[in-house]
Amino acid sequence: MAKKKKSKKPIIESKNPVKGAVKWAAPEFNFYKKGAGWSIAIGLIGLIGGIFLILDGEYFTAAILVLGIIVLYQIGHKKPEKKQYGVDNGGMLIAERFFPYKDFRSFYAIKIRGGIKIYLDPLKFLGVRESMIVPKENSDDVLTVLSQNLPINNKGIEPLADKILRWMKI
Repeated sequence: MAKKKKSKKPIIESKNPVKGAVKWAAPEFNFYKKGAGWSIAIGLIGLIGGIFLILDGEYFTAAILVLGIIVLYQIGHKKPEKKQYGVDNGGMLIAERFFPYKDFRSFYAIKIRGGIKIYLDPLKFLGVRESMIVPKENSDDVLTVLSQNLPINNKGIEPLADKILRWMKI
């Protein structure tokens, strides 16, 4: 008698099993509206730091600090563009670039304002970790498709750089 194979349930169960592709548009990053206080704080940090560096004779370092503050201000006020995303059983579409599942080891999701952010762990040692923002209304379907094609990394944590940028509201 042949043994029956047990069917594996998806790790993340969705109310509606997804067949086919899930497509959505989302901003390339979360945008936090910044008030005048944020700009004043960044300017004061740059001004005070620059004065201390100049008084210490560190002119080059003071110039680098001022340029860094200017870049930080401009990045902080940049508005995200809407990008097209999609997942199906063949791979993922991230900002009009297709990535097959074979390029990734696993994925994990972090809850963010308005949905989730999915991080995809690269298979290559020095590979780039891709990420995508998924609105709340699409999150169940996207997680279902991804869990059918990639293992979930339950130990995945938000990268430190993303935590710092979120804390700074950038």
